[in-house]
Amino acid sequence: MIPTRQADVKKYNPEFREEKRLNKKETNREWVSRVLANTNLEGWVLLLGGTSLTDFRIRVAQSQVRHDLTPSHWSHAAIFGSKSGAKNWNLYEVWLNPRGGFGDIPKENGVQKGKLSQYNNPESFPNIACINFSIDYKTLDKAVNKFRRQRGLIDIGSLIVQWLAFAWGVGEQGNPLLKGIGIPSAAFVEGAFAGVGIELTPGLSTRSSCPEAIWQSARWWYEFYKSEAISKGAPTGCYVTESKFDITFGEDKEK
Repeated sequence: MIPTRQADVKKYNPEFREEKRLNKKETNREWVSRVLANTNLEGWVLLLGGTSLTDFRIRVAQSQVRHDLTPSHWSHAAIFGSKSGAKNWNLYEVWLNPRGGFGDIPKENGVQKGKLSQYNNPESFPNIACINFSIDYKTLDKAVNKFRRQRGLIDIGSLIVQWLAFAWGVGEQGNPLLKGIGIPSAAFVEGAFAGVGIELTPGLSTRSSCPEAIWQSARWWYEFYKSEAISKGAPTGCYVTESKFDITFGEDKEK
């Protein structure tokens, strides 16, 4: 297992709540618009849990940072940018299957511009969380642009190559998290927040950045963010997790 620290609390963060879908047909954009109506999401963190083979491999890999060794709900992390239309949002992200290909990886240090609509289908992405860590968006936006220009901070291209090899089962590539190689999407999000002085994964004692660690921060480490050292207040937001893995058979199972 990967070394982690336990938060000194006995219950989940009450400001980070579960909001179920109205029905199975409610899309992710519709869910966000309903449960976070009129909320400015700029600078919020987006977590997604997908059902593709790559998503499955990433979710299982993160079992190493869970005390029960079960797969994570999450396979991707991103940062909300400006709004794009009535029910859409721009995103800053590092996705392992970018629609525009990997041509700009060296120039942009792997950072891509996406949209929430790319992840609209609840069958492909049944798990979604929106988390507010109370950061000024303009300050964070500057940190994102700095991250894109300074590959020496974190070489995202190197992470992408190693995680694609793991996801595709190339050669003898083992779980990169066990080698301290973070999941690219989470490493980017954590790096951007670090640029403005916010520790996004206080419970993780290694460089193994992953969406699961961000999720645990929002649920369990809320007292840390309310402390005098941070003084940002508890993370707020909402989530829905409709896709869990059956640990007996390893199949995706809705509960």
